[in-house]
Amino acid sequence: MIITIAHYWKNRNYILWEFKEPDGSLKGYLFHICKNVDIGKNYVTYEDLELDIWFSPDGNATVLDQDEVNNCFNKGLIYPDEISLIEEQKEEVLTNFKSIIKGVWSEKDIN
Repeated sequence: MIITIAHYWKNRNYILWEFKEPDGSLKGYLFHICKNVDIGKNYVTYEDLELDIWFSPDGNATVLDQDEVNNCFNKGLIYPDEISLIEEQKEEVLTNFKSIIKGVWSEKDIN
């Protein structure tokens, strides 16, 4: 069994999933690049833009599903502006991973 904790923000184009072992040890982090995050009282919705980024507990990154992004673009399911957003967010996550994780439980994100 793996414990999953999801972190959502209205003003960001990614979602963060934190994976832990039953003993509480960190298994890793997964970022989903997305858009149009909507957080309501009893729901969360967003549009998944296919690209995911996995970070191991030691902080090593693996970009996942780049081929799916390319296939969707070639089929007209992802538009050029979305490709730009995906690339911008990928760079944001890869560059600022440590500060994003550090800020997850900060008071400014809780309020």
